[in-house]
Amino acid sequence: MPLLIQGNTSGIRQALTSWLETEQLYPKVVAEFDDTALLKLFGSEDFGVFCAPSAISKHVEEQYGVHCIGNASTLNERYYAITGKSRADYTISEAIVEAARGILA
Repeated sequence: MPLLIQGNTSGIRQALTSWLETEQLYPKVVAEFDDTALLKLFGSEDFGVFCAPSAISKHVEEQYGVHCIGNASTLNERYYAITGKSRADYTISEAIVEAARGILA
């Protein structure tokens, strides 16, 4: 099955490539995308399969009319929050991080 993959600038690309090799999976990569929305759009038009974070799988399925065909539970994607020095920035950032933890957990 053809694979649509994130570009080299993606944080998950190297981990995904390593995981595929570990699992002895050698898909035919037909396209690389730096824009994940474009990647999902091409996937929804049957150009190939693609990977998306499980935390948003329901949204991806609904938005793009696709279905999850597997799960690579050993892959993890990291998210960072960068804050300013002011206490107000910290309070807002703290609320965002806590909300994200609830969504991504």
